Amino acid sequence: MGHIYPSADYTYENINLCLKAGLRHNTLGFITSVWTDSVEPFVRSSWLFMAYGCIAAWQGTVPDKTTFTGQYSSVVYPAFTQDMQAAFDHMATAGQYLEKCLGKNTQSLPRGTLVESWSNPFSAYYLANTNEHKVDFEQVRTHTEEAQARLISALQQASPTDTSFIQSMLVSARLINYSASRFLWAKAITDRWNDGMLAQKKDDYVFYDLTYPCHSLLVDAMDETGELKQAYAQAWLSENMQYRLNTMLGRFDVDFGLWRKLHLKLLDFKIQKKTEPLKSFELLFTPDF
Repeated sequence: MGHIYPSADYTYENINLCLKAGLRHNTLGFITSVWTDSVEPFVRSSWLFMAYGCIAAWQGTVPDKTTFTGQYSSVVYPAFTQDMQAAFDHMATAGQYLEKCLGKNTQSLPRGTLVESWSNPFSAYYLANTNEHKVDFEQVRTHTEEAQARLISALQQASPTDTSFIQSMLVSARLINYSASRFLWAKAITDRWNDGMLAQKKDDYVFYDLTYPCHSLLVDAMDETGELKQAYAQAWLSENMQYRLNTMLGRFDVDFGLWRKLHLKLLDFKIQKKTEPLKSFELLFTPDF
């Protein structure tokens, strides 16, 4: 998950190993840095881990990672320590679950999640992967939603100097949630058609559940994709220049196009009363970018 939000255990262990190697070889200094070439994460998301690395370099031993978020939050956010500690911990846990789902076969590509988070969730490979890891994806959503609740609570108590950081964290939580949700949505959409149109007697509510313009699976997906794109752009511009922003926003546009194209295909099938033999959702509508 390091290319959406820092992977907590991976980052802590990297700092620990680097510090040990430096001390073993009598290194004169230790630089804790942030690499932004992965495009997706916000720099503010790394501040917790930057503090961990700087403390380790100063005192020659790493802090206890099991208590660090609480100690850090009590110093940096004394007015709403519990909310921030809980948010940090839920984000870390969400990352652990997401890494069970994505990044297994990406080999030399950067830790997988950035690459796979935007893959076609309707492909045979990813539908099978979602079936296998459905509970893990759901845990990602649970923990990121808990994080969002705590961050919203923190925002209500925060001074203006802290709101930009908390907003960035909030968007990061939504982005991790979206990474899991898009795969769960694809499974839900596919299953709704296959169960309602093939496995059982024809169910007219399938089209309602998938395409109803006020509230349906595909319309909800479009709504969240568009809302998150706007929130991401605002958070990006609060800490970065325009450069590479569109490289990221284009991913949201492609995803929106996927949901919208499927929406139109289903509506065309219903309106035109096509008589071709019913097939599985994957074969009949060939969902792809």
